[in-house]
Amino acid sequence: MLKRLYTRRELLAILVGAGLAGVGSTVRGTVFSPGSNRVATARIPNTVKPDIKLLGSLIDRSIMEVVGARKPADAWRSLFSPEDHLSIKVNCLGGPAMSTNPLLVLSIIERLKMCGIKERRIIIWDRSSRELEEAGYKLSKGGSGIQCYGTDEVGYGNTLYEKDSVASLFSKILTDRCNKIINVPILKDHGICGITFAMKNHFGAIHNPNKFHLNRCNPYIADLNSMKLIRERETLIIGDLTRIQADGGPSYKSRWAVPYNGVLVGRDPVATDSVALAILQQARRNLGRPDFVSKGIQPDYIDKAGELGVGKSEGMEHIELSL
Repeated sequence: MLKRLYTRRELLAILVGAGLAGVGSTVRGTVFSPGSNRVATARIPNTVKPDIKLLGSLIDRSIMEVVGARKPADAWRSLFSPEDHLSIKVNCLGGPAMSTNPLLVLSIIERLKMCGIKERRIIIWDRSSRELEEAGYKLSKGGSGIQCYGTDEVGYGNTLYEKDSVASLFSKILTDRCNKIINVPILKDHGICGITFAMKNHFGAIHNPNKFHLNRCNPYIADLNSMKLIRERETLIIGDLTRIQADGGPSYKSRWAVPYNGVLVGRDPVATDSVALAILQQARRNLGRPDFVSKGIQPDYIDKAGELGVGKSEGMEHIELSL
Protein backbone atom coordinates (compact mmCIF):
# COMPACT_ATOMS: atom_id res chain seq x y z
CA MET A 1 0.00 0.00 0.00
CA LEU A 2 1.52 3.26 -1.16
CA LYS A 3 0.53 6.55 0.42
CA ARG A 4 1.36 9.94 -1.06
CA LEU A 5 0.76 13.50 0.00
CA TYR A 6 -0.17 15.83 -2.85
CA THR A 7 -0.46 19.58 -2.66
CA ARG A 8 -2.47 21.54 -5.20
CA ARG A 9 0.75 22.96 -6.61
CA GLU A 10 2.06 19.45 -7.24
CA LEU A 11 -1.16 18.45 -8.96
CA LEU A 12 -0.93 21.47 -11.25
CA ALA A 13 2.64 20.46 -11.98
CA ILE A 14 1.29 17.17 -13.28
CA LEU A 15 -0.65 19.08 -15.90
CA VAL A 16 2.50 20.57 -17.37
CA GLY A 17 4.50 17.37 -17.16
CA ALA A 18 6.35 17.88 -13.90
CA GLY A 19 6.89 15.09 -11.38
CA LEU A 20 5.17 14.45 -8.08
CA ALA A 21 6.84 14.83 -4.75
CA GLY A 22 6.21 13.84 -1.19
CA VAL A 23 5.83 10.32 0.15
CA GLY A 24 4.37 10.23 3.63
CA SER A 25 2.83 8.06 6.28
CA THR A 26 -0.57 8.11 7.94
CA VAL A 27 -1.61 7.82 11.55
CA ARG A 28 -4.38 5.21 11.82
CA GLY A 29 -7.25 4.77 14.22
CA THR A 30 -8.35 8.42 14.33
CA VAL A 31 -11.78 9.64 13.37
CA PHE A 32 -11.34 12.74 11.25
CA SER A 33 -13.62 15.73 11.07
CA PRO A 34 -16.25 15.95 8.29
CA GLY A 35 -14.12 18.56 6.57
CA SER A 36 -11.06 16.32 6.32
CA ASN A 37 -9.55 16.41 2.83
CA ARG A 38 -8.24 12.87 2.90
CA VAL A 39 -8.93 10.97 -0.34
CA ALA A 40 -8.51 7.25 -0.97
CA THR A 41 -8.33 5.37 -4.25
CA ALA A 42 -8.45 1.59 -4.51
CA ARG A 43 -7.98 -0.70 -7.51
CA ILE A 44 -8.04 -4.29 -8.60
CA PRO A 45 -5.98 -5.56 -11.58
CA ASN A 46 -7.43 -4.77 -15.00
CA THR A 47 -7.40 -8.51 -15.72
CA VAL A 48 -10.08 -9.05 -13.05
CA LYS A 49 -13.73 -8.39 -13.83
CA PRO A 50 -15.24 -6.20 -11.08
CA ASP A 51 -18.33 -7.58 -9.35
CA ILE A 52 -20.45 -6.39 -6.42
CA LYS A 53 -18.25 -8.13 -3.85
CA LEU A 54 -14.97 -6.77 -5.20
CA LEU A 55 -16.33 -3.26 -5.62
CA GLY A 56 -17.70 -3.42 -2.09
CA SER A 57 -14.27 -4.37 -0.78
CA LEU A 58 -12.69 -1.43 -2.61
CA ILE A 59 -15.26 0.95 -1.13
CA ASP A 60 -14.89 -0.45 2.38
CA ARG A 61 -11.11 -0.18 2.42
CA SER A 62 -11.28 3.34 1.04
CA ILE A 63 -13.93 4.67 3.41
CA MET A 64 -12.04 3.28 6.41
CA GLU A 65 -9.04 5.36 5.37
CA VAL A 66 -11.13 8.46 4.69
CA VAL A 67 -12.88 8.54 8.08
CA GLY A 68 -10.10 6.85 10.06
CA ALA A 69 -12.09 3.81 11.20
CA ARG A 70 -10.73 0.34 11.89
CA LYS A 71 -13.81 -1.55 10.65
CA PRO A 72 -16.04 -0.96 7.60
CA ALA A 73 -19.22 -0.99 9.69
CA ASP A 74 -17.82 1.70 11.98
CA ALA A 75 -16.89 3.85 9.00
CA TRP A 76 -20.33 3.66 7.40
CA ARG A 77 -22.20 4.15 10.67
CA SER A 78 -20.16 7.23 11.44
CA LEU A 79 -21.81 8.89 8.43
CA PHE A 80 -25.25 7.32 8.12
CA SER A 81 -28.07 6.29 10.46
CA PRO A 82 -31.48 4.56 10.13
CA GLU A 83 -33.24 7.95 10.23
CA ASP A 84 -31.58 9.18 7.05
CA HIS A 85 -33.25 9.62 3.68
CA LEU A 86 -30.48 8.98 1.15
CA SER A 87 -30.20 10.04 -2.45
CA ILE A 88 -27.50 8.51 -4.63
CA LYS A 89 -26.71 10.93 -7.46
CA VAL A 90 -25.31 9.00 -10.42
CA ASN A 91 -24.26 10.19 -13.88
CA CYS A 92 -25.86 8.50 -16.88
CA LEU A 93 -25.06 10.90 -19.71
CA GLY A 94 -22.55 8.48 -21.25
CA GLY A 95 -25.04 5.69 -21.92
CA PRO A 96 -24.50 2.06 -20.89
CA ALA A 97 -20.79 2.11 -21.74
CA MET A 98 -19.79 5.21 -19.77
CA SER A 99 -22.24 5.83 -16.93
CA THR A 100 -21.99 5.20 -13.20
CA ASN A 101 -21.68 1.42 -12.83
CA PRO A 102 -24.91 -0.08 -11.39
CA LEU A 103 -22.84 -2.75 -9.61
CA LEU A 104 -21.01 -0.03 -7.71
CA VAL A 105 -24.33 1.51 -6.66
CA LEU A 106 -25.65 -1.87 -5.52
CA SER A 107 -22.52 -2.29 -3.39
CA ILE A 108 -23.18 1.09 -1.77
CA ILE A 109 -26.81 0.19 -1.07
CA GLU A 110 -25.81 -3.03 0.67
CA ARG A 111 -23.76 -0.97 3.09
CA LEU A 112 -26.49 1.60 3.66
CA LYS A 113 -28.86 -1.23 4.57
CA MET A 114 -26.22 -2.45 7.02
CA CYS A 115 -26.57 0.97 8.68
CA GLY A 116 -30.25 0.24 9.24
CA ILE A 117 -31.59 2.42 6.42
CA LYS A 118 -34.76 0.97 4.90
CA GLU A 119 -34.81 0.46 1.15
CA ARG A 120 -37.69 2.88 0.58
CA ARG A 121 -35.52 5.68 2.04
CA ILE A 122 -32.90 5.26 -0.70
CA ILE A 123 -33.28 6.95 -4.12
CA ILE A 124 -30.98 6.38 -7.11
CA TRP A 125 -31.41 9.33 -9.45
CA ASP A 126 -30.23 11.49 -12.31
CA ARG A 127 -31.85 13.86 -14.79
CA SER A 128 -34.15 11.42 -16.56
CA SER A 129 -35.60 7.98 -16.03
CA ARG A 130 -34.82 7.11 -19.64
CA GLU A 131 -31.11 7.73 -19.15
CA LEU A 132 -31.13 5.71 -15.92
CA GLU A 133 -32.80 2.77 -17.60
CA GLU A 134 -30.48 2.89 -20.61
CA ALA A 135 -27.50 2.83 -18.24
CA GLY A 136 -28.72 -0.42 -16.68
CA TYR A 137 -30.75 0.74 -13.67
CA LYS A 138 -34.11 -0.80 -12.80
CA LEU A 139 -36.68 1.95 -12.44
CA SER A 140 -38.91 1.99 -9.37
CA LYS A 141 -41.12 4.69 -7.89
CA GLY A 142 -43.28 4.03 -4.83
CA GLY A 143 -43.60 0.90 -2.75
CA SER A 144 -41.20 -0.37 -0.10
CA GLY A 145 -38.15 -1.12 -2.25
CA ILE A 146 -35.21 0.92 -3.54
CA GLN A 147 -36.42 3.98 -5.43
CA CYS A 148 -34.91 4.77 -8.83
CA TYR A 149 -36.17 7.51 -11.11
CA GLY A 150 -35.21 10.75 -12.78
CA THR A 151 -36.00 14.33 -11.98
CA ASP A 152 -38.35 14.27 -14.97
CA GLU A 153 -40.69 12.15 -12.82
CA VAL A 154 -41.03 14.77 -10.06
CA GLY A 155 -39.83 18.05 -11.55
CA TYR A 156 -37.90 20.99 -10.15
CA GLY A 157 -38.83 23.05 -7.11
CA ASN A 158 -40.25 26.56 -7.29
CA THR A 159 -37.49 28.17 -5.23
CA LEU A 160 -34.76 29.92 -7.21
CA TYR A 161 -31.42 29.35 -5.49
CA GLU A 162 -28.83 32.03 -6.20
CA LYS A 163 -25.10 32.25 -5.53
CA ASP A 164 -23.10 34.88 -7.40
CA SER A 165 -22.97 33.67 -11.04
CA VAL A 166 -25.56 30.89 -10.64
CA ALA A 167 -29.35 31.05 -10.30
CA SER A 168 -31.17 27.73 -10.66
CA LEU A 169 -34.12 25.59 -9.72
CA PHE A 170 -33.14 22.29 -8.10
CA SER A 171 -34.53 18.80 -8.52
CA LYS A 172 -37.23 18.04 -5.95
CA ILE A 173 -35.33 14.83 -5.25
CA LEU A 174 -32.57 16.96 -3.78
CA THR A 175 -34.70 19.60 -2.08
CA ASP A 176 -37.59 17.52 -0.75
CA ARG A 177 -36.72 13.83 -0.68
CA CYS A 178 -33.35 13.46 1.00
CA ASN A 179 -31.33 14.82 3.88
CA LYS A 180 -28.05 13.31 2.67
CA ILE A 181 -26.45 12.77 -0.73
CA ILE A 182 -23.90 10.23 -1.83
CA ASN A 183 -22.34 11.66 -4.97
CA VAL A 184 -21.35 8.84 -7.36
CA PRO A 185 -19.87 10.41 -10.52
CA ILE A 186 -17.87 8.68 -13.24
CA LEU A 187 -14.49 10.09 -14.26
CA LYS A 188 -14.57 11.62 -17.73
CA ASP A 189 -12.75 14.10 -19.89
CA HIS A 190 -14.82 17.16 -20.78
CA GLY A 191 -14.15 19.10 -23.96
CA ILE A 192 -15.11 22.43 -22.38
CA CYS A 193 -13.87 22.35 -18.78
CA GLY A 194 -11.31 19.53 -18.84
CA ILE A 195 -12.84 17.16 -16.32
CA THR A 196 -16.28 16.16 -15.14
CA PHE A 197 -16.39 14.40 -11.80
CA ALA A 198 -17.75 15.16 -8.32
CA MET A 199 -18.48 18.88 -8.49
CA LYS A 200 -19.77 18.95 -12.06
CA ASN A 201 -22.08 16.01 -11.32
CA HIS A 202 -24.34 18.50 -9.52
CA PHE A 203 -25.10 20.12 -12.89
CA GLY A 204 -27.46 17.17 -13.22
CA ALA A 205 -29.50 18.52 -10.30
CA ILE A 206 -30.41 21.92 -11.78
CA HIS A 207 -32.83 22.95 -14.53
CA ASN A 208 -30.43 25.13 -16.57
CA PRO A 209 -26.89 23.65 -16.70
CA ASN A 210 -26.56 24.74 -20.34
CA LYS A 211 -26.20 28.34 -19.14
CA PHE A 212 -23.04 27.64 -17.14
CA HIS A 213 -20.45 26.36 -19.60
CA LEU A 214 -18.74 29.62 -20.55
CA ASN A 215 -15.11 30.22 -19.52
CA ARG A 216 -14.52 26.50 -18.86
CA CYS A 217 -17.47 26.46 -16.42
CA ASN A 218 -15.62 28.84 -14.12
CA PRO A 219 -16.86 30.18 -11.70
CA TYR A 220 -20.22 28.45 -12.25
CA ILE A 221 -19.32 24.98 -10.95
CA ALA A 222 -17.62 26.52 -7.92
CA ASP A 223 -20.56 28.83 -7.15
CA LEU A 224 -23.06 25.99 -7.51
CA ASN A 225 -21.12 23.73 -5.18
CA SER A 226 -20.75 26.47 -2.59
CA MET A 227 -24.53 26.64 -2.14
CA LYS A 228 -25.74 25.65 1.30
CA LEU A 229 -28.30 23.27 -0.18
CA ILE A 230 -25.55 21.06 -1.60
CA ARG A 231 -22.98 21.51 1.13
CA GLU A 232 -25.40 20.50 3.90
CA ARG A 233 -26.47 17.32 2.09
CA GLU A 234 -23.38 15.97 0.33
CA THR A 235 -22.05 13.47 2.86
CA LEU A 236 -19.80 11.23 0.80
CA ILE A 237 -18.28 11.04 -2.68
CA ILE A 238 -17.69 7.60 -4.18
CA GLY A 239 -16.29 8.06 -7.66
CA ASP A 240 -16.57 5.36 -10.30
CA LEU A 241 -13.17 4.62 -11.80
CA THR A 242 -14.04 1.23 -13.26
CA ARG A 243 -13.65 2.85 -16.69
CA ILE A 244 -12.29 6.29 -17.54
CA GLN A 245 -13.20 8.40 -20.56
CA ALA A 246 -9.71 9.77 -21.02
CA ASP A 247 -10.48 11.91 -24.07
CA GLY A 248 -13.40 12.82 -26.30
CA GLY A 249 -15.78 13.26 -23.37
CA PRO A 250 -18.18 13.73 -21.86
CA SER A 251 -19.92 11.38 -24.29
CA TYR A 252 -18.64 7.83 -24.78
CA LYS A 253 -15.80 7.43 -27.25
CA SER A 254 -14.56 3.83 -27.34
CA ARG A 255 -11.15 4.84 -28.71
CA TRP A 256 -10.27 6.70 -25.53
CA ALA A 257 -12.26 4.74 -22.95
CA VAL A 258 -9.78 2.88 -20.76
CA PRO A 259 -10.26 0.29 -17.99
CA TYR A 260 -9.05 1.34 -14.54
CA ASN A 261 -10.95 -0.99 -12.17
CA GLY A 262 -10.99 1.41 -9.26
CA VAL A 263 -12.97 3.67 -6.98
CA LEU A 264 -12.21 7.05 -5.45
CA VAL A 265 -13.64 7.95 -2.05
CA GLY A 266 -13.56 11.30 -0.26
CA ARG A 267 -15.64 13.91 1.54
CA ASP A 268 -13.97 17.07 0.31
CA PRO A 269 -15.10 17.91 -3.27
CA VAL A 270 -12.04 20.01 -4.05
CA ALA A 271 -9.57 17.38 -2.87
CA THR A 272 -11.58 14.66 -4.59
CA ASP A 273 -11.67 16.44 -7.94
CA SER A 274 -7.98 17.31 -7.62
CA VAL A 275 -7.01 13.65 -7.24
CA ALA A 276 -9.37 12.68 -10.06
CA LEU A 277 -7.74 15.33 -12.26
CA ALA A 278 -4.29 13.80 -11.71
CA ILE A 279 -5.59 10.32 -12.54
CA LEU A 280 -7.31 11.54 -15.69
CA GLN A 281 -4.28 13.43 -16.89
CA GLN A 282 -2.09 10.35 -16.38
CA ALA A 283 -4.55 8.29 -18.40
CA ARG A 284 -4.34 10.90 -21.16
CA ARG A 285 -0.55 10.79 -21.14
CA ASN A 286 -0.67 7.01 -21.42
CA LEU A 287 -2.71 7.45 -24.61
CA GLY A 288 -0.45 10.18 -25.94
CA ARG A 289 -3.15 12.83 -25.62
CA PRO A 290 -2.26 16.49 -24.93
CA ASP A 291 -2.61 17.90 -21.43
CA PHE A 292 -5.41 20.30 -20.53
CA VAL A 293 -3.16 23.34 -20.25
CA SER A 294 -1.92 23.00 -23.82
CA LYS A 295 -5.51 22.49 -24.99
CA GLY A 296 -6.69 25.56 -23.09
CA ILE A 297 -9.31 23.66 -21.11
CA GLN A 298 -7.65 23.43 -17.72
CA PRO A 299 -10.32 23.06 -14.99
CA ASP A 300 -9.80 26.35 -13.16
CA TYR A 301 -13.09 25.87 -11.35
CA ILE A 302 -11.38 23.47 -8.92
CA ASP A 303 -9.13 26.24 -7.61
CA LYS A 304 -12.08 28.64 -7.54
CA ALA A 305 -14.07 26.20 -5.43
CA GLY A 306 -11.17 26.08 -3.01
CA GLU A 307 -11.17 29.87 -2.78
CA LEU A 308 -14.89 29.79 -1.96
CA GLY A 309 -14.38 27.30 0.86
CA VAL A 310 -16.09 24.35 -0.84
CA GLY A 311 -13.04 22.32 0.16
CA LYS A 312 -9.29 22.44 0.00
CA SER A 313 -6.49 20.61 -1.74
CA GLU A 314 -3.56 22.15 0.10
CA GLY A 315 -2.11 19.53 2.42
CA MET A 316 -4.57 16.90 1.30
CA GLU A 317 -3.69 13.26 1.71
CA HIS A 318 -4.12 10.80 -1.15
CA ILE A 319 -3.99 7.18 -0.07
CA GLU A 320 -3.60 4.57 -2.81
CA LEU A 321 -4.78 1.02 -2.13
CA SER A 322 -4.89 -2.18 -4.12
CA LEU A 323 -6.45 -5.60 -3.60
